[in-house]
Amino acid sequence: MPDPIKVFIVESQPVFAKGLASLIQSTPGFLAAAEAANPADALKMIKKIKPKLVILDIVLGKESGLNLIPQIRAFDSEIMILVLSMCDERF
Repeated sequence: MPDPIKVFIVESQPVFAKGLASLIQSTPGFLAAAEAANPADALKMIKKIKPKLVILDIVLGKESGLNLIPQIRAFDSEIMILVLSMCDERF
């Protein structure tokens, strides 16, 4: 059996992050490897864990998750990034 796809979650809302991790864990072939609530912690952990997929929220407290994308790409351009947001598109 192949190794599961490691997924790293970057989300500042703990309840949402745990729910998303639970959904990932229940999907065959995927592993919710870790979570971080801010870009600095996320980048450190991504370098250590080396996930295949990062699910990234746009709003991380007062920081933007979008600023993390070039840093992830500089570390490993093969990591897939899925940007997730519950922002109201009217703003």
